[in-house]
Amino acid sequence: MKQRQRLFIAYGLSTAAQFAADVIPVMVLIAANASTLMIAAVVMTRLVVITLAAPLGGVIAGRLDASTTMRAADVTRAAILLAAVAAVQAHAPTWVTLIWAAAVALAGTPHRPAAVVLFHRLIDASEVASVNRVLAVTASTMMFVGPAVAAALVWLGGPTVGVLGVAVLFAAAAVLERVKGRTTPTFNEPISRVGRMVVDDLRNGVRLVRRDLALAPVFGIIGVVMAQLGAEQVLYPVFAHDTLRLGSSGLGLLAAAQGFGGMLTLPWLRRELSGSRAAWTLLTAALAMALAFMALGFSDHLGLVLLLLVGSGAGNMLYEATLLVVLRQRATTRELASLLGLGEAVNALAALLGVVVVPSLVHAWGVTNTLSALGVIAVALLGALAIPIRTGARAIAREDRDLEPIMTILGHTGFTKGLGHDGLRAVARSAAPQDVFSGEAVFLEGDAPEHFYFVRTGMLDVSTRVDGVVNRLGPEDWFGEIGLLKNTPRTATVRATTDASLLVIPGSVFMQSMREAHALPDTLTATMTGRLLLTHPWLLD
Repeated sequence: MKQRQRLFIAYGLSTAAQFAADVIPVMVLIAANASTLMIAAVVMTRLVVITLAAPLGGVIAGRLDASTTMRAADVTRAAILLAAVAAVQAHAPTWVTLIWAAAVALAGTPHRPAAVVLFHRLIDASEVASVNRVLAVTASTMMFVGPAVAAALVWLGGPTVGVLGVAVLFAAAAVLERVKGRTTPTFNEPISRVGRMVVDDLRNGVRLVRRDLALAPVFGIIGVVMAQLGAEQVLYPVFAHDTLRLGSSGLGLLAAAQGFGGMLTLPWLRRELSGSRAAWTLLTAALAMALAFMALGFSDHLGLVLLLLVGSGAGNMLYEATLLVVLRQRATTRELASLLGLGEAVNALAALLGVVVVPSLVHAWGVTNTLSALGVIAVALLGALAIPIRTGARAIAREDRDLEPIMTILGHTGFTKGLGHDGLRAVARSAAPQDVFSGEAVFLEGDAPEHFYFVRTGMLDVSTRVDGVVNRLGPEDWFGEIGLLKNTPRTATVRATTDASLLVIPGSVFMQSMREAHALPDTLTATMTGRLLLTHPWLLD
């Protein structure tokens, strides 16, 4: 427990430092009286780096020790920012800011996926939903706390102190991120395969979105929200400096108001979201952000601006927390990795679009008109997504009705103990019905293990070439676990003695659910041990 608490603190520090590192280059440029075009260039460069490197960061995080990956990312970012301190003190040309901002973004790409992997390996499956909420709330809160801290440091000691303070945050996080023992497998793929793995992850994510009516509008919402957030990264510094006359630290004040709004939503986030309600909540949160963004274009009064940003922060917190819930409901843990990789690419590309478009709009229309115009566009696009969200919601409702009896059946068995609702739902979603006729073999002794089976109706015999029939299976029995868990060919032949109806669970899903449970359920362990004692006792070692 102490290790987990330390890691949560480290994740919060690192995430705050990450968002502070996103805005500190902008504050440095504002202090140097750089142009809006240069500010946009810094933001755009960072987003290009993330777009290109985020999928690779996910592959690295999945194949190296997660704790080591997190520490390496934070130590590297701290070192880069220490070098940036020297550049700021020497009044280096503004283009140097492009270099260190891009380097910090590149070094940080494996951190978040590594953190998700690490936390999921340290918790029981029943805790996945609550830990996901904590991670989402932490990330969303630090999105505002980080810039506010950076602004406070700049206000107290200037840009040099600001950059140095962010470096210290990264270093402190790295100290706390050490975990005893190995948490993930080492990288065992040839370097020539890395590019193919990145492409495969993105392709799998696209395939999931295309086949799932409920996911497509969710990614539409992600695109609109991130385009707006990209525009904010250019518009808010200029709005704070030119319209509100707040100086170089004004961006932190705006971020603090958003953070306060996010904190107001924390009690509400304790409520469980499920089914179609989560998708509608996600759309509502995105609309709240867009409406606040649009309204900023009609006010230059600081009090009203801060009030609007409180509403925007509340919407952002709700959006971040709900997004992970929605994705987790629609995907297994393995599929979630592909969706997160695709989501990171969509995030960066959409934000990049916002950054590219904004400078020319500001030049043509001014800051406030650009805010209101882009806000209107965002509201219109999100409103148009209401119809596909409704279609997806109906698909979710139908699926929930179809899955309920399967989840009930699987929930009564011992092998699903400890999976929690989301884990059980993921197994049920993957389960496919299979009918076998009397005398038909499900698999033969010596076959490669591919699936796990659950008997709904009918009777089956289990036999080996040496011992003959060694077991008989009926309703609510399962089989196929030995080959998967022991990574060995099938130890027996399973043949139907009457017409039978089975549920077939892919081996990859079964193994993932067992990893999430951390320890094999007692019922499954006892059943497997008894079966092996009859025919293959040497596999018990």
